[in-house]
Formats: sequence, C-alpha cells, structure tokens
Amino acid sequence: MRFVIDAATLASINFLLGLAIVTIYKGTRIINFALPGVMLFTAYLTVTVSGLMPLPLALLLGLGVAALLGAATFYLGIYPILGRPTYVGILTTVAIGFMLESIVTIVWKAGIVNLDLPSATFSVAGQSIRSAEAAIWATAVIVGAAFGILYRYTRLGLWLAATADNSLLARHRGIPVLVVLLLSSMVAAALAYAVGLLLGARLGVTMALGSTALRGLVVALVGGLDSVPGAALAAIILAVIESAVVIHDPRLATVVPYVVLLFILVWRPWGLLGTYEEVERI
Repeated sequence: MRFVIDAATLASINFLLGLAIVTIYKGTRIINFALPGVMLFTAYLTVTVSGLMPLPLALLLGLGVAALLGAATFYLGIYPILGRPTYVGILTTVAIGFMLESIVTIVWKAGIVNLDLPSATFSVAGQSIRSAEAAIWATAVIVGAAFGILYRYTRLGLWLAATADNSLLARHRGIPVLVVLLLSSMVAAALAYAVGLLLGARLGVTMALGSTALRGLVVALVGGLDSVPGAALAAIILAVIESAVVIHDPRLATVVPYVVLLFILVWRPWGLLGTYEEVERI
C-alpha cells in the first residue's frame, strides 16, 4: 500500500511538471527552461509574504506573480524569437531561469524555509496519508480533467489545438494566436507555482526545487513534447519504475528517469504518444 501511495504522489508531481512543459511547447515549439526559476522565486516569495498577510492572500499573490513571470518570459524570451531557430528561444528561457535563481540566492541566501500550509494526517488501509500528498493527487486529477474539458469542449481549446497544429494558418483564420500563446505561458508558470507550493508544504522550500522542476522535461520527452496524454502516461510509468527501484536501492532512484529517457529517445525519439514529425523540429 505504501508503494501505491508513493507512486501516486510521484506520478502526480511528474504529470503537473510535464504538463507545464507540454503546454507552452505545443504552441511555440520551444522548451521553457525558465520554469525552475519561476517555481523557486514564487515559492520563496509566498513563504515570505505569508508572514505579512493572511495565507489565502499570500497564495493568490504568489499565483499572480507566477502568471506575470510567465507573461514576462513569453514577451522577453519567446515572442521576440518566434520564427527563428529553436535553440535561440531555449537559450533565452535558460537565461531568464538563471536570472530568477540568482535573485533567489541573493535575496533568500538559498536557505531552507518552511511553508506552513494547513496539514493533517489520516489513515487508509493501515497506512498514514498526509494532507499534502492528498492535495498533490487532487491537484493532478483536477488539472488533468480541466485540460481534457478545455481541449475538447471549449473555443479556447479549439484555438489552442489550431495554434499548435499550424499557427500561421490559425492567424489567417482570425484566431488570436499571440493571446493563446501568452495564456499558455502563463498557465505553464501557474502549474510550476502549484507544484512548488505542494512540494514546499511537503518537504520545505529549498533550491532543490529547481532541479525537481527539470523532471517535467524528462516526462515531456518520454511522453511526447506535444502530447498531454503522453505526459500522463509517462508520469505514471516513470513513477512506478522509480518507486520500485527506491525499495531496492534509493541511490539509483534519481538515475532511473534518465535511463528510461535514453531508452525512449533511442527507440522512439518523438516520445510514446508524440507526433512523428516532431523529430525534425526538436
């Protein structure tokens, strides 16, 4: 039972991080490496302001700052280089991410701080489950369902799909492509913020959150950079394998996702559910 709980928690984290990468990549064909910096900055900021105002307001402020950072990343690091070689956009997001991480190091001295969210523990089948773990599961399920409804039943979902398929044609059809891409970047940043909060409440806010955010890239590459279902599938597969390895040798746990990634890239470079043509665009 403990194995199932740990695997479900890890799969939920993997899915949310992978979804953040896929969301912006679908429309821009750029991998946003600024997300780890966004996660770190907003998590530390939320901890700081939570001591100055009620917690709900601190959470809303952090979410707003995350959305603004997502918008800034788009306008400063992605929009100006649309149509240019992909590596240019990747490098600009890397620079923004490093800048945010440097600000965190300067302001908060890269220390460990605790995020005091309401917590409780309950028992299921003789196993204790913390509220932080339940919150991670619930967030992943709600976000996954919301994305499914968004893409299938709403006009914005149709715009997102059309922009991801062919942004030039979508623009000619009257779809506000720039607005769609801006919203995608803001949603990706908000997802990174949510994961930072959930992990911060569970393990504390540390600089290690930045490296944790890079798990999203592994998930997206394994599942397919343009596939939301692929991100869900990859999240589950990686979580189950990693949780099984932890039982035998915890030291190998951090290596396992990259071994799986290497195998997938050799066997199926476009990911488990990714589009074949994407191989030429990466």
